[in-house]
Amino acid sequence: MNHIVNYNLHTHTYRCNHASGTDEEYVLKAIEKGIKVLGFSDHAPFKDIHHYGMRMDYEELDGYIKSISFLKEKYKDQIEIHIGLEIEYDKKYLSYYRELLNNGIEYLILGQHCYYENGEVRYWMKHIDDFDGVKKYCSSIVEAMKTGLFLYVCHPDFSASNIKDPKILEYIGKVLGEASVKYDVPLEVNCGGILGNNYNSIINGTQCYPNHYTFSEISKYKAKVVIGMDAHSPEAILNIPSNFLKRFVDKHNLNLLKEIKIK
Repeated sequence: MNHIVNYNLHTHTYRCNHASGTDEEYVLKAIEKGIKVLGFSDHAPFKDIHHYGMRMDYEELDGYIKSISFLKEKYKDQIEIHIGLEIEYDKKYLSYYRELLNNGIEYLILGQHCYYENGEVRYWMKHIDDFDGVKKYCSSIVEAMKTGLFLYVCHPDFSASNIKDPKILEYIGKVLGEASVKYDVPLEVNCGGILGNNYNSIINGTQCYPNHYTFSEISKYKAKVVIGMDAHSPEAILNIPSNFLKRFVDKHNLNLLKEIKIK
């Protein structure tokens, strides 16, 4: 099949409790759709945080690695499979990120959904409603980029669902675009915000990611970008018309990586 890219490294599993389908069903759908490289990157657990409905529990991590490892061997002649995790950044977990990468996890992608304050989870999407909040959001992502531990940044325009001011959305693109080039960490054109929305309004609108204003700024820095399906069901793998993705990439003259290597 003719796709804009032949990889997807942003794939979830039922363990996060807001995705569906078996691990093998994702693999079979990827093979059917012509994907050459499939990376599983379910929402990572933390040893000290149990967050039902958002991430797997730490006790599930070993089973996750064993399941994907089994499929990796079973389908090695049909598709290249990798074992990753999508995870939030906090400097207090630096040793934990390294531990994961030394014990069966091949890559980490940064999905900066939330931070924890006084023991409570606070989502960036819901709790960023001013410029100061956006600055903190961007600062946390740049700090993560500096570590060299993350393969790429998921949905850098994540807060676009809450922030509507074009100037603030452009600021996100400016800061993260510049940092992406400086630290050589690609940014993701995330397809999870596209499903169920009007394609034309997304190309020019602000209601969800990928965001027009943010990526207009990212393009000025020629920052590397990747495509991420953010698949929460097998059917979501490449369920976005390639012509739409091509229109978005071409409109913003994005520096799209046709393939991505697992370091």
